Amino acid sequence: MKVNSVLLLLPILVSVAFLTLIERKFISLAHLRRGPNKVGPLGLLQAFNDGLKLFVKEDTKLKTANFNFITAAPIVAITISVAM
Repeated sequence: MKVNSVLLLLPILVSVAFLTLIERKFISLAHLRRGPNKVGPLGLLQAFNDGLKLFVKEDTKLKTANFNFITAAPIVAITISVAM
């Protein structure tokens, strides 16, 4: 019997969304920010809002940026932190 893999992933995705919602509710209660305790009915739309924001974000590239420094900076930072 072959089971569709999407049907197996659906409960995991839903449970991760609710666990994220619960975590964000507790974090937003500790901070003064607009979180799931203030956005949407009972905060249920927050996970969908986060997913939409992730897809809508665009990667901007500066025309006058030196890309050698942009690529080297994280490598140097990680190398220094690992060396320490």
